[in-house]
Amino acid sequence: MSESKLASSLPRSTNNSLRAHYACGHGSLDPGGGWQSRAYALVATLKRELAHPVGGFREDRDGRLTLRANPHMHLLEAALAWLAIDPNPMWRDLADEIVTLCRDRFIDRNTAALRELFKPDGTPLAGMPGEVLKPGHHYEWAFLLDRWAKLTGRDRPAEVPRLIAFADTNGVDRQRRVAVNGVKLDGSVADATARLWPQTERIRAHLIDRHDGDAARLREAVESLSRYLDEPLPGLRHENLAADGRFVVAAAPATSLYHIVGAISELWTSLRPPRNGEHGSAPLPSEVALRLDR
Repeated sequence: MSESKLASSLPRSTNNSLRAHYACGHGSLDPGGGWQSRAYALVATLKRELAHPVGGFREDRDGRLTLRANPHMHLLEAALAWLAIDPNPMWRDLADEIVTLCRDRFIDRNTAALRELFKPDGTPLAGMPGEVLKPGHHYEWAFLLDRWAKLTGRDRPAEVPRLIAFADTNGVDRQRRVAVNGVKLDGSVADATARLWPQTERIRAHLIDRHDGDAARLREAVESLSRYLDEPLPGLRHENLAADGRFVVAAAPATSLYHIVGAISELWTSLRPPRNGEHGSAPLPSEVALRLDR
């Protein structure tokens, strides 16, 4: 199957994942293995067949399906992964387009609430579930917007700390000290269950939003993730913490591993001393580092 036919036959979220994997394959496994040409072909197919008039991409060729912010987030992640290793300006252009779309249409200018679902014309979907927000995605978008600024040499968007503040204020259950799955536009809880992955994105967000003498937020985020990983058999993990504070006995999806690795990678970068020529970020507070070394 050609790359064009492959991209046309898969859901867009799958295409985004493939493109990120191509960047990993190109950068880590075999720079001459054709990963780059595959990624170029996928981008060309997306732009030709799924481009939306207001920016970003449709969910289907006919433009009838509900538009989603989340696939664009993964597409931005993939573009940034390529931007770090490939000088082709297409990656910067793609990243710029998605960042602009996020800032202009996904994020409410007044409240910093990040909308998830949109009508085919690009306007926010009214009513439920259109008004349900995911705190974990507020953290994740904040981290990626910050990375975009660093990779492109732009000023960090003002939305970065606002997204984090919205999630901290409305999306963290203070009794269980975890980020919940969903909240409503007014800040009330829509889904009190707390999956594992929002805890990892909370860590990444707090790593880029640290303040002098403020270790409590990051320490709490690390401790919340540690609870999910506290299993007798190393490698196993809990996936869902119910509203009553007990973990749900159920299978853990493989997708959580991707989030865990992302959080650990950023923590490791913050823990290690800067290499020659690096400015690096401030080292983690000792109490956080000790918690990670348990």
